[in-house]
Amino acid sequence: MLLVFLLACAIAGLAFLGFLAFQFRTRAAHLDAELAAQQARYDKEIKQWNDFSVTVKARHQGLVNKYKENARKWNEYSSALKAENQRLSKWKASRMPR
Repeated sequence: MLLVFLLACAIAGLAFLGFLAFQFRTRAAHLDAELAAQQARYDKEIKQWNDFSVTVKARHQGLVNKYKENARKWNEYSSALKAENQRLSKWKASRMPR
């Protein structure tokens, strides 16, 4: 009788361990699927941020180039005005009565 009871307990224990193993396997599969989904979302977000970064860098570079071009034009214009002022001041100085 004791052996039958021990055999029944062993079978019940094995059944319980099998049930736990099944639950752990199901939970692990669920966690693997959740992890894969999170990695896909993370990869998508990283790609979006990288694309945004490239766009912002291109805009920044465009603004820098525009600023440099405008600065070069204004420097040329300023140099031309200075040269014209110097030329006119020499002409004015030679025309003034003494």
